[in-house]
Amino acid sequence: MVDSPEGARKVYDRLRAAEERYLALLQRALSGETYSPPKLLASAREVRELHAKFMAYGGSIIPG
Repeated sequence: MVDSPEGARKVYDRLRAAEERYLALLQRALSGETYSPPKLLASAREVRELHAKFMAYGGSIIPG
């Protein structure tokens, strides 16, 4: 559970990195390159879990 703005920022940063990894894997899959379906699913699961943690805090970050 995220219980502070600093904790929310950490989860948000992890979420952004996970989204970038997921999108890179998805792009490889869609372009016909070799990819690993288990890695793609695990990456999607990570994004979903981090998103849920972030939204449980309120889904907003105070800039700064």
